[in-house]
Amino acid sequence: MKKATLLILLLTPFLAKAQSRYYLLYDRTKSPVMGAELLSTAHYMFSSVEGQYLKPQLFKEKKWTGKALNIGYRLSKTVIIDKTLTDFWKVFQHEVFGHGARAREYGYFESTYVIDFPQGGGKIYYGPHSGNRMVSDEEFIMRTIGGVESTTIFANALRNKWVQSGQIPYSEAYLYYSNFIGVSRYIRSIDEDNNTSFHDMFSYYRQMNRHYDYDLEETPFTVEYLKKRALVNYFNPLNYYALWVLLKEYIWSGNETAVLPMIPIGKYDCLPFFYMGVSPFGTEIYVENALRTDQSVINAYVRIGDDFFGKHWGMGINKTNIINNAWLGVDAGLDFWRQPALVLGGEELDERDAGIGGAAKLGLAFKISKGDYPLSIYSTIGYKTTGYLQGEYLKDGVFVRAGLMLLALDNKKE
Repeated sequence: MKKATLLILLLTPFLAKAQSRYYLLYDRTKSPVMGAELLSTAHYMFSSVEGQYLKPQLFKEKKWTGKALNIGYRLSKTVIIDKTLTDFWKVFQHEVFGHGARAREYGYFESTYVIDFPQGGGKIYYGPHSGNRMVSDEEFIMRTIGGVESTTIFANALRNKWVQSGQIPYSEAYLYYSNFIGVSRYIRSIDEDNNTSFHDMFSYYRQMNRHYDYDLEETPFTVEYLKKRALVNYFNPLNYYALWVLLKEYIWSGNETAVLPMIPIGKYDCLPFFYMGVSPFGTEIYVENALRTDQSVINAYVRIGDDFFGKHWGMGINKTNIINNAWLGVDAGLDFWRQPALVLGGEELDERDAGIGGAAKLGLAFKISKGDYPLSIYSTIGYKTTGYLQGEYLKDGVFVRAGLMLLALDNKKE
């Protein structure tokens, strides 16, 4: 009880910048979902402290010299502090909560990580594997793409917070851009003429074709195909608006937040969105639509597979604040998919047929602190059938995450 009270006291100074939800969650495999929420909360807390001591304006701007000095100061702070921290969070998510989470799920223990700070870059060295568990091809593929998958989840977690609050903090703009566009840059950095044996997405290309018995000279699932598919992310306008927030709103103008542009449709504000994802069946294009009201957010999506190795598609919907009263908040989500057959590991390999699957989850927020510093005990409880769902196990079963939810206050840019 004393530890919980101390944690609340430590957190309360950081809750005065937005209506976004920030979570401190825990789950069994330390999943990419858990990692994205923990790291985005850590980044928010650090940025809050940074903002208290490093104000966006040091000099009066009555003359052009003051403006130029402030621009130089903000640019220097962004490059020296903010970019360095962003690179660290991104690599940590990729290695520890990406590859590492899948390794933990499939029985690898005592893995070690190298995070190059402040240069950026990192690596995982997988520990020994549990001797009584066989790992399937699909699980090897999931371990390979775990870093890219986790980076996408990190970017989406930040975007969801912006939708909730209707604003973009400059401190998260580059963090989002770096994670989201980093997926495409990583894929497009494959160079078959050089040593790419340690490149995750080159390994993915080879593992997929080997698993499905495609000759590398004849397969439609080529490196060039992956590179072209990755171009989808470059066409998403939110990438460039995030850069605009950083460069124009913050570095040039000194504003710490900017309004998130959304399309008004009746009582809703709408944000359409699309991106490329990877799966153990091939690439997928996600098309999402976020609808926000004053009380809740509805996020609906479809995902469309490339179908080289079998038909795969999916859809889902998530809604916050289905119930939202003085002491309880309830969220819910449903996902459905059609996917090819896959094999699960274990003491024996377990083949599962192709078909329809799904997942359902319930989020419960028990409000323990109100007023200026809203704080809730939060848990997500769900069940899924066998199949691929971003950030979750391949196998069927119950999944649980629990911890704290921090609901920050409104600070919209006028």
